[in-house]
Amino acid sequence: MSTFIDDFIEESGMKFGAFAKDVRFKVENSQIHKSLGKGFKIVEFIALKENRIIFVEAKSKGFIPNISVEYLDSKIKDIAEKFENSADLFLSVYIKWQADKYSEIGDRLLNANYSKITGIFYLVINGADDSICMELTKMLQAKLKRKLTIHNFNLLVINNITASEYGLIS
Repeated sequence: MSTFIDDFIEESGMKFGAFAKDVRFKVENSQIHKSLGKGFKIVEFIALKENRIIFVEAKSKGFIPNISVEYLDSKIKDIAEKFENSADLFLSVYIKWQADKYSEIGDRLLNANYSKITGIFYLVINGADDSICMELTKMLQAKLKRKLTIHNFNLLVINNITASEYGLIS
């Protein structure tokens, strides 16, 4: 059990956690993210949860309005870019390419034995229908096939109800 205070992360009308500070990294508002400069899309946070490292992006239902396929394709591209950038950034900090910038990351998250941990990218959409989540999961998995294979990650698009069942939100 962590000796650090547990912390909630509020995004898109959902309350994620609680995550002990030594097992989570609020990437989106971090100094590391800011130091990269403008244009780097990144997920909300990264955390260790049981035997998984999770990368979480949160959206409200307004993210998926009933409009053009082109709009949806651009949103899928943006989310894929966030997952790719976040995985690459975490890896660069983990292997100490960005050694001067890892003080914001919890010790247990930074020093975990990743040979025994699985990775999951979660896109959590508050209020989305299960059928939309399943379709978006397929689209994102196709878009990120190489990254998922290289990193041996899984990817799921889920709604707030499923996120609660998975223990991601309270």
